[in-house]
Amino acid sequence: FNPASNTLKWYTPTFKTKHSLSNKRITSINEDKEGYLWIGTWGGGLNRFDPTSERFTSYLHDPGNARSLPGNQITTTFQDRTGTRWVGTWRGLCKVVTGKAFESYVHDPNQPASLSHPWVSDVYEAPSEPGVLWIATLGGGLNRLSLSTASIRHFQVDPKDTQLRGADEISSIWEDHTGTLWLTTYGAGLIAFDRKTETFTSFKGRPGGHPSHNINYLYKVIEDRRGRLWVGTIGEGLAQFDRDTRQFTHYRPNPDNPLALSHHTAWTLYEDHTGTLWIGTFGGGLCSLDDASELFTCYQPDPDDPYSLLDNAVSTIREDARGTLWIGTVGGGLSHLYGGRRSTSRERSLHPAR
Repeated sequence: FNPASNTLKWYTPTFKTKHSLSNKRITSINEDKEGYLWIGTWGGGLNRFDPTSERFTSYLHDPGNARSLPGNQITTTFQDRTGTRWVGTWRGLCKVVTGKAFESYVHDPNQPASLSHPWVSDVYEAPSEPGVLWIATLGGGLNRLSLSTASIRHFQVDPKDTQLRGADEISSIWEDHTGTLWLTTYGAGLIAFDRKTETFTSFKGRPGGHPSHNINYLYKVIEDRRGRLWVGTIGEGLAQFDRDTRQFTHYRPNPDNPLALSHHTAWTLYEDHTGTLWIGTFGGGLCSLDDASELFTCYQPDPDDPYSLLDNAVSTIREDARGTLWIGTVGGGLSHLYGGRRSTSRERSLHPAR
């Protein structure tokens, strides 16, 4: 992304065109080693996008084919270090084998070694542990998949531990520079998982403090290049977590400050190659944080500009090898921001909302 040009292009489903995007509800974007983009949608299955031809190839669940996607509701896409593609759905995890063939890992209550829950929310390969996938589920806790043995282990909290209530509802995973696995949850706040002791530690804010400091419901966690942990919250904006003080610093909307974060819910986070932190919000569009001033620049739909961001709910952000920033939205399809001099009838300069 080149801030000097602020150029945007968008893609939406066109049912008259065979090679268009299959669904406008984007949930995940990833680039493979060949430069193709793999795009997960909610209801339209998986799409592979060729940036050169600008064609989409869709992959859908087929009830009569056990080698198809396990479901059309895609939650995440991921490429491991070997280049293998993985797809998380609300009906399990699958591996892209070849062409339109998928190998599925599903939840089977009669098989203790299967996934602990059908709803896979995130898939992550820790830099310190190649060959192992950590799988977050919404209801079954954390799973560890060994790629060499195809064996799965479950890590769940004691249901009697009231401090960890909600810890099995995991939304994202990230390994920091110390080797700690950080988990965001729906109810148990931010969790540090120690793989040596196999223990969970929850951080929710100070007991007895102001209610706005108690962030229990979280969407996303990442560590930036400076080693800072950033957390996207549901209702409490963007937060930075200090490991030493165990406190959160919040960045919330402020009606008196036009350069504040645009929405209370930070749905997804991404750091680009320049070190800029991007925040996708659930109703306030796309924002970037200026590190020095701690002020935000936000991009939102403009009814007078059909080439502005198409939807205020930004669900996923990804930068490709060429520096193009791809933005997936809940109701407006796929957009991208890029620098350079390209221009078509569907491109125009993208300007901040304020």
